[in-house]
Amino acid sequence: MADAKSTADALRIVVMTRMHCDRQTYNHRVDPVLEDNIRIAPCVLPPDEPCATQLVEEVIKGKPFRDSCEAFASARSRVAVQLRMQNDNLAAKVNRLRREYLDRHEKWQTYCARLDGGKDKKSLTPEETVPTPASGRTTRRSAAALGDAVPDFELDQVIASLGNDELFDPEQLAKRNVAKIPDMISVTEGSTHCRFDDTNNIVDDPHTFYAPDTGIDDWTETEKELFVEHFATYPKQFGLI
Repeated sequence: MADAKSTADALRIVVMTRMHCDRQTYNHRVDPVLEDNIRIAPCVLPPDEPCATQLVEEVIKGKPFRDSCEAFASARSRVAVQLRMQNDNLAAKVNRLRREYLDRHEKWQTYCARLDGGKDKKSLTPEETVPTPASGRTTRRSAAALGDAVPDFELDQVIASLGNDELFDPEQLAKRNVAKIPDMISVTEGSTHCRFDDTNNIVDDPHTFYAPDTGIDDWTETEKELFVEHFATYPKQFGLI
């Protein structure tokens, strides 16, 4: 200690001397301190792991779920109003288009009738415009006019044939079997989520459908033998084959 020039040197000499000559081990010096610290410190238990039931209840009845329900409830009325307005606008537009179509159809019918009337007047000849005399005397012109008269029997046949012709008339059959086309999807602002999903003539396996080798390559050996046999019996008569 006499060699120490300062307090730090004295402490260093004490520590070094104790490290070389001390009989107490590291555990003898540290364990009592740790035991005292553990005894003095408050007891803190590890948190319990939540079970599945608690997690489910927290998700179903927790604050996030309640916030979502409130948001959905507030948005429900707005969505209902938007859908109601959309349906009302669609119905109004359908009625307007129907009235417009009827107006245009009436104008078109009137125009066609006017054209047909003018055409009939132009097609009349002077002989056809001459009235038939009321007296029993017939002339060359009156005889020509009376020659176009149709007997009652032929007239009945013509009327009866009209009903039968409707059964085979393509136009009449088309009117009965006409498809009922729904209203078109009208979008004036934004976009619509409606789509037309058509599955007619759908190809599930395009690799097989568009294969480079088709036709007779798809036949079995039995089918090929039958085809050759029938082709030899009825050459090029594919209807019989």
